[in-house]
Amino acid sequence: MPDRETFQQLKNIGKDRRYSIRERRISHKPFHLQENNGIDRRSKERRSASHENIISRKPFQLPENNGKDRRLTIFIIALLLVIVAMILSVSAVVRSYGPYLGRVVDAETGIPLANVEVLIRFYTEYHLQLEEPTSQVAEAIETLTDKQGEFQVPVTWVYSFRFFHLWRPHALVTIFKPGYGTFPGHPGTTPQLNPQGAVPENKPVVIKMPRLKTREERWFNLNVAFLDLDVPSGKGERFKRLIEEEKVHLGWVPGRKGPDQKEW
Repeated sequence: MPDRETFQQLKNIGKDRRYSIRERRISHKPFHLQENNGIDRRSKERRSASHENIISRKPFQLPENNGKDRRLTIFIIALLLVIVAMILSVSAVVRSYGPYLGRVVDAETGIPLANVEVLIRFYTEYHLQLEEPTSQVAEAIETLTDKQGEFQVPVTWVYSFRFFHLWRPHALVTIFKPGYGTFPGHPGTTPQLNPQGAVPENKPVVIKMPRLKTREERWFNLNVAFLDLDVPSGKGERFKRLIEEEKVHLGWVPGRKGPDQKEW
């Protein structure tokens, strides 16, 4: 067993150790980077310069020194514009027709014919083939003659987008009245136009229609008018109704053949 003096020395040593630990805890400070550290200063300078560059850069700005890429971009845009222009140049888009002026009279008496159906159709032509161009109807409009037998159709703008189609230069006019020969298909109508039914624009024309005297003539005339029913969906409704009325007037029933053996 240690004597009193040894025990006192051990006790003092313990006090010194506790004091030393507490001293280290109090004097401990968190670790900080030194401001005069060269590596840290250069890193901060690079970050600052990069930040300023991002702020000062304008959105969608092409590199100033990249002239080759800029020229390539301009060339591609110009090429696309040329391609679009070429496609539109061979594609029917919009065209104006008219005006059309005319007067319809009885071929024998010269009396003006009122309430005569005037159907005007506009076509495009498909030219990407070796044979003759194929026509396709694009629009159709209707009007009626007045008491003086006159009709007038103002300038009409027709819209259609069809690849490799061009507008047909002339609209086709069909004039129909029950009991009279249909213009232009009936041989007794005048004038004889080329192409058939191509009434000139902005030039008055007098159209003469012969009166049909027999039932057989009226059946034949229906066949002629029926060939001119090439109209877009929902168009030419009055023209169609007049043909149906004429068929009923002649005693037509579904499945019956007319005198010329035409199946209706």
